[in-house]
Amino acid sequence: MPKKWIIPDIHGCSKTLRALFEHYIKPSKEDELYFLGDYIDRGPDAKGVIDFIMKLQEDDHTVHLLKGNHEETCVNACREEEGLKSFMGIRGKNITRAAWFQFGGKETMESFGIKDLRDMPGE
Repeated sequence: MPKKWIIPDIHGCSKTLRALFEHYIKPSKEDELYFLGDYIDRGPDAKGVIDFIMKLQEDDHTVHLLKGNHEETCVNACREEEGLKSFMGIRGKNITRAAWFQFGGKETMESFGIKDLRDMPGE
């Protein structure tokens, strides 16, 4: 009988997520995986978390994803960054980015190897 697994608040901890799957959950492809958001921020490897979840999808696991407040703030910061105007080479301030950095956005950007929010991968 297929199982339903619910995984909340990963916060950039890809090693912990991998260990959870390799040693405890060990889901079959018939199981359903529910991720409750907060994949990024705070931990050292947000990109690794996103890559792991995307690989589960590629491997035909049934994956249900919710967007957490950390992802929502990241998306909003990226959108705001794209919309900023510059005057004489000086860009306006991204207020959402500053708030996101308080949540751990800096760690997420480092994980993706970027310094400019405009370089954040769309996927």
